[in-house]
Amino acid sequence: MTADPQRKLKERLALAVQTGEHPIRISIIKSMIDVGITDRDLRGRKRRAQPEAAIQRAIIARLKLSGIVCHHSPNAAKRSVMGGRRIKADGMITGWPDLIVIGPEGLVAFLEVKAPGGKPSPAQAEIGEMLRRMGHTWAVVRSQEQAVTWLQAWGWDVK
Repeated sequence: MTADPQRKLKERLALAVQTGEHPIRISIIKSMIDVGITDRDLRGRKRRAQPEAAIQRAIIARLKLSGIVCHHSPNAAKRSVMGGRRIKADGMITGWPDLIVIGPEGLVAFLEVKAPGGKPSPAQAEIGEMLRRMGHTWAVVRSQEQAVTWLQAWGWDVK
């Protein structure tokens, strides 16, 4: 017995009819079945695990307890070529660190957050070296603890 590739779609139609969904919604589901759309067609791409995001959120939460401000500019989104050109013209820099950390008395640090085993891209490493040459503190961190250790080594009062 082979599985019906439209089984879930047909179940969705039956439920829509049973619960009195809007007729247009029922019509759309029927049309999808008629043209041969399968359950697989309706599945979105699987989202990748984002361990860096979880580490980054932990760092931000921990530093917030010490009154330290963290800023993240989401540079990694997929964009069209024209969209990429526009945001670069607006000041987006490829390889810019994940977190700009701002503390009291003018303290500023830049953290590149990586999952365990991850390494900076060439653009990220180049930006890190540029920031260091300019006299800023920059580090690659793979955990909340590592971020705190770096900041404390740089003289920050992190609880």
